[in-house]
Order: sequence, then structure tokens, then C-alpha cells
Amino acid sequence: MANENVTPSVPSATPPPPAKATGRSPVIRMDTFGGEEDPDRVLKRQVPAWLLSLGIHVVLFSIFLVLNFIFGGRTIGAAAHENAEINTKMDEEKEEFNLENPDIGLDPNLPTNYNVDRIEDHSVPGKVLPDEPIGNMGEGNPQTVPPPPGVGDGQGGGVDSPTAGLGALGQTGGMMGPPSLGIGFAGRSGATREKMATAGGGNKASEAAVARGLIWLAKVQKANGSWESDGSAKAPVASTGIALLPFLAAGYTHKGGAQFNKKEMNKYVPNVTKGIDYLLKLQRPTGDFGTQNMYEHAIATMALCEAFGMTQDPKLRYPCQKAIEFIVKAQHPAGGWRYGPGQAGDTSVTGWQIQALKSGHLAGLSVPKDTLQKAMSFLDSVSGGTSRTGSTYGYTDKNGSPSMTAVGLLCRQYLGWGQHNPSIVAGISELKKIPPKGADPKAANQVLDIYYYYYASQVVHNYDGPEWHVFWNPAMRDWLVKLQVPQGNGQNEGSWDPDQSITGSAGGRLFTSCMALLTLEIYYRYLPLYKKDGGGLKDLEGN
Repeated sequence: MANENVTPSVPSATPPPPAKATGRSPVIRMDTFGGEEDPDRVLKRQVPAWLLSLGIHVVLFSIFLVLNFIFGGRTIGAAAHENAEINTKMDEEKEEFNLENPDIGLDPNLPTNYNVDRIEDHSVPGKVLPDEPIGNMGEGNPQTVPPPPGVGDGQGGGVDSPTAGLGALGQTGGMMGPPSLGIGFAGRSGATREKMATAGGGNKASEAAVARGLIWLAKVQKANGSWESDGSAKAPVASTGIALLPFLAAGYTHKGGAQFNKKEMNKYVPNVTKGIDYLLKLQRPTGDFGTQNMYEHAIATMALCEAFGMTQDPKLRYPCQKAIEFIVKAQHPAGGWRYGPGQAGDTSVTGWQIQALKSGHLAGLSVPKDTLQKAMSFLDSVSGGTSRTGSTYGYTDKNGSPSMTAVGLLCRQYLGWGQHNPSIVAGISELKKIPPKGADPKAANQVLDIYYYYYASQVVHNYDGPEWHVFWNPAMRDWLVKLQVPQGNGQNEGSWDPDQSITGSAGGRLFTSCMALLTLEIYYRYLPLYKKDGGGLKDLEGN
């Protein structure tokens, strides 16, 4: 066995003689396994490596599962949830308005009236966040937007409220945000009009009705830029003012419309421009429009102030301020207005003056607080109600009527009474006694009094909640759409037949149609005065 462990010497030329055979077989040590075929030896050397590899993989896979559960489970769940939401949204039918399409029910694959790439990115300063409430400031410059009257405890303290945070109409920025920003008119612009219509309860049919109405108004404008009532009172100043308001409410100004492509945004520029120029030519140095009629003056002032507020056109600032000053000087010492300057007031004419003052304030013009305090005193003198004083209003005394109650309540809202003011709550109950046709089985035979419904709809819209979204708006909207003269009916298509009230007899088709249009444009004409949760306009305008 000794020669088995001996290291061979250096090879020589003559090979050594072969070993002699012995009684035992020599032990052979193999350097490799290339030629080994014994299954037992292969199994003994290979199986342990397989087991080791399998064990390592099992351990690594287990560690991966644990780490993924700890750190990645939430991401996977969120991704799955996100994918589920995306799939759901793809299946939903999105309610899209064509803001200038007078027809409904046409081929939905036809292009809309505007180029989506040209729609403005924002209506108020800042970046639009599609998933945020309408008008959110996003990443824009911070804005200080005081809450409107009535925000806080929800009752409101009027024009001179001592309550911290309650603005007054007579103070800069005290009503619906800083007037210089035009925030009160922000809902009319392209980035928010559709959203406001959707959120407020408008639909394709109501927007198509608005489009048809504007087409009709443009057709009946006179060559000199004016409109004229076809009723017993021709009143060209008031008629021109009331006809301009629906164009402005829809976002059209003498500078164009922000929500349309270049062709559409200039569609009504000539009509609005000529109407404004007509009023400016009539205005006197005192601010009056030559009528000495406060009813006409207020409506013309509203139109000019809204045009100025939407465009900040410097040429309109002075005429608008002078028109406001004429209203201030024409107020009766007891706080009201009537047809002639300085006359003891009635609720109807007073309501138009307060609307004009509101439009002027939203446009950034000066409105004296003392004027509004006196207006509150006048409203006190004509307010009554069986359930709560201030829930009903009369014409010149406390004998309430539906129309004057609607006017009085809207004035109170503009002057600072909050949503939860007991008299406003009681007043809403009064209005619900005469709802739009279809809102209540008892109203099945209701006839249109557009003057009442124009004011009452604004009051309930400001109040918001189910009173507006469930009870009032669906019936009011559908009723007006149904009453509009349909297409194919000659020169009156797109208008409304004169109603059976004083508005219809004195103002005729023009006034009935314009007030119907303004009622259908209520969703975006003005931003709501306050919200149900007492949050003011923060969800519409940012903080």
C-alpha cells in the first residue's frame, strides 16, 4: 500500500515496469466524476445541492411576500381601487352642455360649438382643480374673500352687522367677495358656467332654451341698438336694459364671450355693444337716462354695471357710478323708491333699485351704507306675516302679496339676512304655497306669473337645499322650457308668450321672455349668497 501514496517522480524516457499482481484490488482515486455511473454515488453528491437551492428560494420568496405585505400592500390596494374607479368612470355617461346649441337630441357625435383647447383654464385667479369644488383657487395667488352677509350663525345682521366676519353691502368686499375681482359674476365664465349649471340643477334642455332665447332677442333688436316692449309700455330704456341682461348672464359682453371659440365668442358682440352704446348716448350728466322713471333707470343701471363688472372696461366706470349716484339721490327719506325720484317708496320699484345697487357693488363701485340702512327701514315698514314678521311683504303697507313677498325676501337676502334667519325660513314656507306648476299636485293648474317666479326662484335658489334642488327647481325649469315657443313657429320661436300678469300686459313678449331667460340662467348668473353648511363661498371661490 506504500506505493499508493508516493508522488510520481519526473517521467523518464523508459516507463517503469508494471506492478505485480497481489491478492487485493488497488484503491483508485478519481480526480473527476466524468465517467462515474454509479447511481448511488450521483444521488449522494447531487441531491444536497438541490435541497439547498430549494431552501434558499423558499426563504427568499417568503421574505419577498412579507416585505410586499408590509410596504407594498397599500399601494397595490390603492392601484386596484384606482383602476376600479377608472373603469367605472369610463362607463358613466357625462352630462355635457353645448352652451350655444339651440337644438337637443341631435347626433351626439357632432362636434360641440367650442374648441375644447381654447376653453379658459380658470374663471378666478389660480389653477383649476377638476376634482375640487367649482372655482377653487388651487395654486393661484392667495385671495382674501370675506364671507357674504348671513354667514356665521346663519341669521345675519343686515347691512350694519356688528357680528365679526359679516360683511355689509355698503362696504368694499362686504357682499360676495372683493368686487374688483368680479367674483360675483365668475359663474358666467367658460370654466365654470357648465359646472354651475350642472350643480345648480340645469340640464341640456334648459341650456338649449337659453340659446334659442338669445337668438330670438338678437333678431328683434332695433337698428339703433335698442329694444322696445311690445306691451302697453314701450319703455325703450328699460326694454334695452332687460334685453341686455340675458346676454350678460350667459357670459356675452361687448368684449366677447370667454367660453367659446373665436367665432362664437364674438357672436353677440355687435348686439351687446349697440345696446350699451344706446344707453350711454341717453345718459345725462346727472346719471339719469332721460326718463326720470326709476323703474327704467334701475334696469338700465343693472345692465351697465354687469357689463362693467364682467369686463372692467374703463369707459363704463364713470357712467355706472353716476347711475348709482342717481339712485342714491332719488331715495325717499323713509328709505324706499317709486317711479319718480324722491317719491315715497313701493316694494316693487324698491326691489329693482336694490338689485341695481347690488350689481354696482359686485362691479366694484361705491354704494353708500346709509342708503342701504334706509332701505332696510322701508322694508320693515311693509313687512308682516302671521308666523313671523318679515316673512311677507306688501306693496306700500303690511298687507302681503305673493309677488311683493318674493321681492321683499330677495332684498333682505341681498342686504344681509342669513339663511337661518327665522323670517327667511318662514318666508320660504310662504313661497312654497305658490310653487311652480308640477312641484305640487295642488299646483296642477298654476298659471305663469313671471314677475313672481323670477323673484321667488332667486330667493329659493339662495336658500338652497332640498327646497331648491328637489321641490322648486325641477318643476320651474321644466315648466319654462315647455312654455317656450318651439322652433318652426315663425318669428316668435325661442320667445315666451306674454303671461297674464302686469308684466305680460305692460312689458309684453319681450319682458316675459327676458325674465324667463334670467330665471333659466339662475344657476350661473350670480354665485349663491351663502351655502347650507354656513361655509359661505369658500367652496366656490377658495379662501
